[in-house]
Parts: sequence; C-alpha cells; structure tokens
Amino acid sequence: MLSDGVHSTQDYINFSRSEIFDSVCSINDVQSNISQTGVLIGPDIVATAAHGVAHMIPSNYRPNGDEICVIPVETVIVGFGSYFSSGYTYKVVAVVIDPRYLQKEYVDHGKFDIAFLRLEREVRGIKPAILFDKAEIPNDATLVVGTFGTSDLTEYDNFKRAFMLLEMDIYQHSSNDLEVFSPVKSLSLSSIFFKPTRELPKAPSLQESESVVRSYDANKKWHELNNPPYALALPGTSGAPVFVEHMVNGNIQEYLFGIVTSFSTLSDYTFHSPKGINEREYILREKREKIYDRYQTIFALFYQLEDNYLKENSKKRSYHKDHNLTELLDKLKSYKIAPIKHKTSWLDNIFSFLNNVFGNRNH
Repeated sequence: MLSDGVHSTQDYINFSRSEIFDSVCSINDVQSNISQTGVLIGPDIVATAAHGVAHMIPSNYRPNGDEICVIPVETVIVGFGSYFSSGYTYKVVAVVIDPRYLQKEYVDHGKFDIAFLRLEREVRGIKPAILFDKAEIPNDATLVVGTFGTSDLTEYDNFKRAFMLLEMDIYQHSSNDLEVFSPVKSLSLSSIFFKPTRELPKAPSLQESESVVRSYDANKKWHELNNPPYALALPGTSGAPVFVEHMVNGNIQEYLFGIVTSFSTLSDYTFHSPKGINEREYILREKREKIYDRYQTIFALFYQLEDNYLKENSKKRSYHKDHNLTELLDKLKSYKIAPIKHKTSWLDNIFSFLNNVFGNRNH
C-alpha cells in the first residue's frame, strides 16, 4: 500500500488492532513465492483475489459456461499472525475461482476477480467476517481495509495494517461489457487516492472533472472522520477485505463488502493495475504530487447491485449476495479432504506407549 503521506506506519498498524480485522490473513504460495491478502469468511474458508491464485489452474482448463472446478493445492499457506507465528498457520488444500473471471467474453472480468480457499482444518479463536444477504448501503458509507501487503515494507516485514477508503464510485464499464446496465451484475468499485488539505475548499460544481469532484468528496469525509489513515492499494494488498458499516436493529454492524483487486488510473477502464513492476516503482518512489487525484483502489463486491442504481439523487443503493459466489462456496465446502497423514516420530511412540499403560490421560 502507499500511505497518505500524513500518517506513520505505526498509525496503520494501530488502526488494524480493532476486532474487525481479526479475520484478515496473509496468503503465501511457497512454490511460486506469490504473496497476497485474504479474509476468513467461514471456519475453514478464506476469500481472496483470483488473479493471485489463477496460476494454480491447469493451463488447458477453460470453463464451460458456469462450470465450477475445484483445484487441489499443496504449496499454499495462510497465516493470521505476524511472521506466521506458531498456531496461526494453516495449509490450503483446495481453491475455486469464479468461472466468469476465466472467461474471455467478459471484457471487464476484473469485477469477478474473486477466489475461495479451503483450509485443511477449521480456524480456532478467530471470528469469520460476516456477509449480508441483502442491504441498502449509503453511497458515502465508511469503508475500511485490512492488509498484509508488503509493497511498502522491507523484505522481511510481515505485519497487518489497516486504512480507509473515503469515497466510492461505481466503476465505468466499457461498451463491450456484456453486463452493461444489467440489474444483476457483480460490480467493481473504486476509491480515489486524494491529496489531503487542511482546509476544505469550496464544493465543486457538477461540471468539474471526475478527479476534482471525487477528491473533494474524499477530503470532506476525511475531515468529518478526524483525518484517519487512508492509502492506495498496491500489489500484495490484492484480496484484502473491504468492510462496510451497516445499521442493523439500531446497532452498527461491520460487514464484508468486497475485496481489493487492483489499482489503476482514473482513465483505465479495464479493472487491471498497470502491468509490470515499473508502475509500482514509479508510485513508491516519485513525489506523491504526481500520484494524488490520478490513481484509485479497485475492489470487487460479493454482491450484485439492484436496479435502483439508475435512480437519480439516490443516497443509497441496494445490494444482494451474488448467487454465483454462493454456488462456488457450496462446491468448495462439499469438497472431500483427504485425511492428513502424519509421520510417526519416536516421541509419538513414547506418548502412545504411555497411553496404553496409564489409560487416556493428559500427557
């Protein structure tokens, strides 16, 4: 991630210590050395971005329509603690990717950039993130992100940070997108990386450019929330959860809204971050003045947008859980895991002998 230039790394670390971020995890493929972020959504299920695990799909695999393929994996581990502390590391046994992400006919397939991982055993002591079935979310809702992304860290650092996305905009789809104006589409949204100002300028007119209007909206929210840390998502933050606050029976509940998939310029309508390391190096090394108001964080939703998004002056939009993703989860949950085979050590033999002699007692 790229920090806002106002807060220190420690501010982002402190922000992540809220209970809402307990479900955030680091995902590492020890064979390919790919690392990204994920979020626990069930006792043994983690959600993340598909592009980081797509290399696990056989090269000759092409989904037929809505065909769902569960791929067994052996070299991926998930960690919930810094430096993969003991007791917080889990092996991944299978992965399933939204077939729409793999289908070339979806030009803007990045909005389907979602995958689910099945762990070898249930995670204990960590509450999974909650998805809603249907909800009305305000257009100016408060969004927070938790990440293990390492783009901004040294080679050996691995700790959790959190930041805010202070505005969101439905990403403009290309004219070739098969789902343009469809009331049942899954969406990617975006949040601009703005330049902070101590004094909020005069509100822009509707005739102003997109970057001016969105930067003003983000700045306004930043001041209202007492200048919290925000950031631009960079490689490694892919798959990081985006949480949203929602009022339920008079109480505020944090729900999982989506996951970070990429970053892009405002003029890029393909949902893909620029290719290669040069763009990332440019963003990390150049002055922020060249980055502000030009780049945005893209995140894909676990939900489909209902038809009220076309209504003028609507301050809320209705979302319901994407039934396609529900089918993916059902398929992964029904996947049969082979029994874990443990090598017997001399210590195991001693414990077995003591059990036989003294009965079923604690060692």
